Amino acid sequence: MSDNKPITIQFFLPQGEPRGVRIADITMGMVQAMLVPRTRLPEAMSRPEFKKVGVYFLFGEPEQSARPMVYIGEAEECGKRIAQHNTGKDFWHTAVAVVSKTDSFTKAHAKYLEWYCIGKAKEAGRYALENGSKGSKPSVPEPMLADVMNGFETLNILVSAIGFPLFEPGPESTGPDVFILSGPHCSGRGTMVEDGFTVFAGSKCRKVIVPSAGKWLSGLRQELLGSGVIAPDGDGQLVFKADHTFKTPSGAADTLLGCSSNGWTAWKTKAGRTLAQEKRKPEEPIFEPLLKPTVPEVFILSGPHCDGRGTMVEGGFTVFADSKCRKEIVPSAGKWLSGLRQELLGSGVIAPDGDHQLVFKADHTFKTPSAAAVTLLGRSSNGWKEWKTRAGITLAQEKRKPEARVE
Repeated sequence: MSDNKPITIQFFLPQGEPRGVRIADITMGMVQAMLVPRTRLPEAMSRPEFKKVGVYFLFGEPEQSARPMVYIGEAEECGKRIAQHNTGKDFWHTAVAVVSKTDSFTKAHAKYLEWYCIGKAKEAGRYALENGSKGSKPSVPEPMLADVMNGFETLNILVSAIGFPLFEPGPESTGPDVFILSGPHCSGRGTMVEDGFTVFAGSKCRKVIVPSAGKWLSGLRQELLGSGVIAPDGDGQLVFKADHTFKTPSGAADTLLGCSSNGWTAWKTKAGRTLAQEKRKPEEPIFEPLLKPTVPEVFILSGPHCDGRGTMVEGGFTVFADSKCRKEIVPSAGKWLSGLRQELLGSGVIAPDGDHQLVFKADHTFKTPSAAAVTLLGRSSNGWKEWKTRAGITLAQEKRKPEARVE
């Protein structure tokens, strides 16, 4: 952010649902951001904001990647273009369209904003970009450039405020809030951030994983290697090539140490104080009010030695308890599926049932319908076609509108 002055942001919920379509703007600003969960795209298409010129973002978290992903685009009618991506792109679960409240954005504004956003997102490095090349810099007159930069400042604030810190730089690698971890054949530096614990580039992992750590850690290491976050350094260690944020301090510590650990006590200041001593304070337990449940739209998947039930949700695709997986995994499915299965087994989400199957002991939300289908079938698959209603209509036919495929 450019400064730390107080800002008032207002949210409008067109359907009155806090996890549905949300429209955010700065009270006296001229730019607004419209967040649309993929499951709510049909309702959003009639909104006037969705019919405007602007830039848009598709956010998702591919199962095979250790980093969240974003696609950045521009359109003369954002909603129409996003609907085309509903057919052409599988990875995303949330769309954000940024438009002018006063209809002052032109195609030229949107083109420059798209180019500038791609560059700033690459510079920040928080998200993997699904875009190809950045493209050439659009030419705009100086007055328009000033308008675009003002628009980006507001866009930056709004996109971060609704949960996607796409352009925010990573934390400082020096200072009083840096914690250190040392162990056999490993050393690391990191800090607490709003969404977890960031390990800084240059930190080194012990290459060997102890057997008791569980296969989930091996799967996570493979994701980090595949994403280029870590790489062998020639000294029998794995080195972080970029900063990386883990969901918990313990996940970060386990990755470096190659064994199970308590990150709250493993990470310490230079003075030897633990992360727990620095950051944890006794608090009253938080009460979270129960929300009134809604009846989900149920889809069914059947295959050799597997059957499941699930539904689309704002965060991806939820498979219901008692769904059953085929126990065997075909070799072509990839090691990431084996790692994911081990994570689910280790956390008690799935368990053997004695019939050469694995049964879901609790509901579980996957990032995409395809990841859910792959987990049940034990092979690569397209979840948009595998999940069907009782009438045999595919998830794609129910949730995706027929649109021209995006090149």
